[in-house]
Amino acid sequence: MTFLFVIMLARQAGSADYDRHAREPVAASLAAFVLLGAIFYTLTEWRTQAGGATNGNTATADAAATTEVSEELERAGRFLSIPGAKANALSRPNADEYGTMRALGRSLFGDYLFAVELGFADTRRSGENQTAADLAILMLLACVVRSGLPTQKNTSSSRPEHGTMLVRTIKVKATRLRPRKIPMPKSKITRPEKLQGFLVINKPPRWTSFDVVAKLRSLTGERNIGHAGTLDPFATGVLVCAFNEALGLIDHVRAMEKVYRGRVRLGQSSDTDDIDGSKKVVDQKARPTEKAVRLTLAKFSGTIEQLPPKYSAVKVAGRRMYELARKGLPIKREPRKVTIHELNLLAYAYPFIDIEARVASGTYIRALARDVGAELKTGGFLEELVRHRVGPFTLEEAHEIGDVTAEKVVRQLVPMETVIEDLPQITLSAHDLERLAHGQRIKPPAAVRTMPGQDIAVVDEKGALLMFVRYDAQDDVIKSSKIFDEKLKR
Repeated sequence: MTFLFVIMLARQAGSADYDRHAREPVAASLAAFVLLGAIFYTLTEWRTQAGGATNGNTATADAAATTEVSEELERAGRFLSIPGAKANALSRPNADEYGTMRALGRSLFGDYLFAVELGFADTRRSGENQTAADLAILMLLACVVRSGLPTQKNTSSSRPEHGTMLVRTIKVKATRLRPRKIPMPKSKITRPEKLQGFLVINKPPRWTSFDVVAKLRSLTGERNIGHAGTLDPFATGVLVCAFNEALGLIDHVRAMEKVYRGRVRLGQSSDTDDIDGSKKVVDQKARPTEKAVRLTLAKFSGTIEQLPPKYSAVKVAGRRMYELARKGLPIKREPRKVTIHELNLLAYAYPFIDIEARVASGTYIRALARDVGAELKTGGFLEELVRHRVGPFTLEEAHEIGDVTAEKVVRQLVPMETVIEDLPQITLSAHDLERLAHGQRIKPPAAVRTMPGQDIAVVDEKGALLMFVRYDAQDDVIKSSKIFDEKLKR
């Protein structure tokens, strides 16, 4: 069948040109697209002329069809530089051939998919050029619309109106025509499969802690990112962000001591204990002296009872306090024990007190500001707050969020091992590691028997963190509490 020959020619030409233009993927795809376009156009003319032949214009239709087919295929052949790609051997098809061609016309969507396949093959080959795939879709769909292929037998002798033909067919074939996902070129950034470790960010004012995490997720493409301790929106300073396996150390980092510098404003109170709340002026008889301020600060050093702010994440009856406060519901707050290792006066000029506090985990600096103001009988709230240190992470090494890029993160990550320097560390044999990784218990080394109930870091010969274990003194065994090494998790 001559029409089958044309389809085979399209496939062979596209393949041959693909080989010839191995370094020019777009040219290779164009080869297949142009010839397939000619096939669509040819099919249209054959259908139209065959319809006209039934009205007694057979000779005219034959001549027009032969000329049209020859010109189109010769044009495609010249573009492809394929010798002998002429159609002068083609003759007007008989009724059976015409019916076959109509069926083949509807199946040309298969050839469309073939052309798209070539386009995507070229896209994969070039690694960064999507032009070929785009041309596949645009040129072939344009040919489909131009051709007016019928979805059912056309009994009319007139040519169907352009653009009305394949609305239903396109809908039916939509799932076949949907292009597959194009693989993107590999990143030029050299990095491990997963980013592991900590990134210290200097949180900017008016950003929430989650805003920083969301920004890092967007920059790096990593989803498993969290932070080790919330900073209020008005506060700035050290925000420790953990990537992937380092998230398992978040609780350990949160428990580390912290250093803050803040400014307390006297003479007013705030319902949130900070600058973001509703203010109320407090009547006072006299301004406190610097000596009175120093004596007051000394009362808050050490382990004290602290009433958490109403607008805090502390839970009451299973609900966060700030949720209840926002709804105006009564809150039964209970004081909690907190430890303030140091509380120093940096400067005092009424109404401002500048302080530096080194505190244990769980201490609210805005609650401290509130209580200092209450002790001085002036009222007070926290106007400014900068976190200078969390464990080993300092403000000096923190990165500005605006300067962080995907490339820099790889170099800026702090290893997980940085936060376990204060923990006891042991090494175990590969056999014992495997048993612990599978949930089994093993007999402990002698040194571990003096450390019941606390996390013990298991490291390899190079000091890389593998897992946490805990010693059970009652059964005299150790068991894994957290696994960090990817190989041991498998």
